[in-house]
Amino acid sequence: MRKRLCVLILLAGAGMLHAQMFSAGIGTSFFQYERTFLDLEGAYHQKVADTMEMVVGAHVAIATEERGGQVTADFLIAGELGLEFLFPTSPVFVPYFGAGLSPQFSLAEETSFFLGPYGEAGFRLNVHPYMDWFLELQQELTIGPPRWINNSTRISTGILFHF
Repeated sequence: MRKRLCVLILLAGAGMLHAQMFSAGIGTSFFQYERTFLDLEGAYHQKVADTMEMVVGAHVAIATEERGGQVTADFLIAGELGLEFLFPTSPVFVPYFGAGLSPQFSLAEETSFFLGPYGEAGFRLNVHPYMDWFLELQQELTIGPPRWINNSTRISTGILFHF
C-alpha cells in the first residue's frame, strides 16, 4: 500500500511541477576505494536544450560491517546538481556525458562532509514510450577531511521515466 501511495504522489507531483523526467536507479559506490556501498538514487531531469538536461538528484548508499560481534551500517548521502549532454545516435540508443557538483555526507563512526565535482558517462536505451533504461559510470573528486582529496567511482543502472 505504501509503495502505491508513493508512486501516486510522485506521479501527481510530476504533473504539478510540470516535470519532464525522473530517474530511479541502483548501483555500487566505491567510496574512496576503501568500502563498497549499495547505492540507491533518484533524480529530476529538466530539459534545457534539445540535447542538454539539468539534473538534480540524491543518492543514499549503505555498507555494513561486523564490528565487535555486531553488524553496523555506514551511510553515504550525496546530492547531485549538474548537466547531461546527450548525443542521440538513433531514436533508441542515446549516449551521454555529464558534469556537475556533488555535496556528500559520510555517516560512519565519524560524520564527514565532502564537496567536489563529478563527471559521468553512460547511455540510455529506449525500452518503452515512457521509459529508458540507463547504465552509467560516475567519477567523483571531493574535498573534505580527514584525507582532504578523495576519489570515488559509482556504477549504476536504472530507469528514466519521461512524461
